[in-house]
Amino acid sequence: MSAKKILLAEDNESFLKLVLHTLGKQGYETESCIRGDEVMAVFETFAPDLVILDGLLPGKDGFELAKEIRALQSGKDIPIVMLTGVYKEPDFHKYSKEIGINLHYDKSNFDGKEFIVKMKKLLGG
Repeated sequence: MSAKKILLAEDNESFLKLVLHTLGKQGYETESCIRGDEVMAVFETFAPDLVILDGLLPGKDGFELAKEIRALQSGKDIPIVMLTGVYKEPDFHKYSKEIGINLHYDKSNFDGKEFIVKMKKLLGG
């Protein structure tokens, strides 16, 4: 069985490297973007099994991207994780649920082991 593919969009370079390293140690194949306006082109060519989006990205934010992914036939069932440390309001979670975001992960409290457990669960194993 081939490795699961994960697309990560994160503009903080050191955090991006940390998450890519964490995912890579588990054998996931990864692609990354540091700008939101790069994500859809990579999504189309990479065909990920899971997408992780920073809420605040230059070019296009994670919420816009999640809506665009959900609008595609190929993106309807792909788990989407929103990485953020900013939004805590109940309206934020309601809006995210309406868009189809599967999980919020607070990057200010990043724990590699916990993160991997959550990603494995979203990927069905």
